[in-house]
Amino acid sequence: MKIKKVAAGIVVASFVGIGMFSSSQQVSASIWHKGTPRFLRGTWSNKYNLWYVHKNNMIIYEGYSKQTGYFNPQPYTHVMYKRYHHTYKFRVWNNAFTTFKWTVISRNKFILGNGLAVYRYHK
Repeated sequence: MKIKKVAAGIVVASFVGIGMFSSSQQVSASIWHKGTPRFLRGTWSNKYNLWYVHKNNMIIYEGYSKQTGYFNPQPYTHVMYKRYHHTYKFRVWNNAFTTFKWTVISRNKFILGNGLAVYRYHK
C-alpha cells in the first residue's frame, strides 16, 4: 500500500516538473492598455494644474493665476496605460509620445511622478 502511494507521488511530481520546465511562452505583465481606467476619469486639480481626464484623451491646464484662473491647455490624445499595483504609467500623444506616472493613494487622491499631490476636483 505504501509503495503504491510513493510510486503515485513520483509520477505526479514528474508530470508537474515536466510541465513547469517545458513551457516556452514568456509571460509579460506589462501590457499597454488603451484608454484610461474608469475610476481615474473626471476632473482633478492641485494648486498649480487642472486635469480633465476622459476615456481617450486628457486636457491639462498648466498654470493658475487669480485673474485668469487655469490657463495654457495642453490636449493629449491616444491615451494608454500600464498598471503595476497602485502605480499607473501613462503614454499620451501631444505632437510626440510623452509618458508620466501616477501613484494612486485613494479614490480621491494620487501622486504625480514628481511628488505633487493631486485631488479630485469638487465644485
